[in-house]
Amino acid sequence: MGVYLKITRFAHCFCQAGKISCEILVWEPIEVGYVLNTVPILTLRRRALFSAAHAYWLPDKSEEENQALFGRWASRWGHGHNYTIEACVTGELNPADGMVVNITDVDRVLKSEILSALHEKHLSYEVPYFSSAPPTLENILKFIVERFE
Repeated sequence: MGVYLKITRFAHCFCQAGKISCEILVWEPIEVGYVLNTVPILTLRRRALFSAAHAYWLPDKSEEENQALFGRWASRWGHGHNYTIEACVTGELNPADGMVVNITDVDRVLKSEILSALHEKHLSYEVPYFSSAPPTLENILKFIVERFE
């Protein structure tokens, strides 16, 4: 069974346009698909939304060093985004239980390990994981991947 994760980010103006509610976590139905005439390989996808703020600022660096590293985004106070995380589990159907994975296990990790740690938080100041590394999209994804391992 293979597991992969994908995360995307939406700007605040997108949220303000009413396309996505940053107040409510939206759980989408499970999607299942397979290629005909092969061993059925199924992919289950579960999506969740979260809102978080972050600052591109390293406290051990001077203002000039932070400006050089982060350009116009360098700020102690930061800004916010709305994120969509998609957890995908791919594998063969287990004939004993008719599942690739128990989707409640995926939900548990998403809710208790990821959303509870990131949703409505200022990542730079409220999530210890980001105290030594800036909460870039790459580092946020690394944080999420480590929770699924």
